[in-house]
Amino acid sequence: MYRGSKKTVLVFKGQDRSIFDEAHFIVRENISAPDDDIIKEANRIIAEYGDYKLKGQKSKKKEKSSIFWYISGIISGIILITLSAVILLILT
Repeated sequence: MYRGSKKTVLVFKGQDRSIFDEAHFIVRENISAPDDDIIKEANRIIAEYGDYKLKGQKSKKKEKSSIFWYISGIISGIILITLSAVILLILT
């Protein structure tokens, strides 16, 4: 809900529904910019957010969780300790 009696609201429908359905831009009443400039700026903001959102989704899929690295470290430590013990038994 938008408060106030005179609000200029631009509504853009999303082309790719996985990013957003609609974008609402509330424009100041006393702005002196041409309508084309306002629409270009709104489209630029939407494009930047869409790129950011898509990059964020891709990086999450490739990134390994911290529990993976924790378990890998524990297993590596156990293997190294076992290998060291075997080498010491052979040499003594």
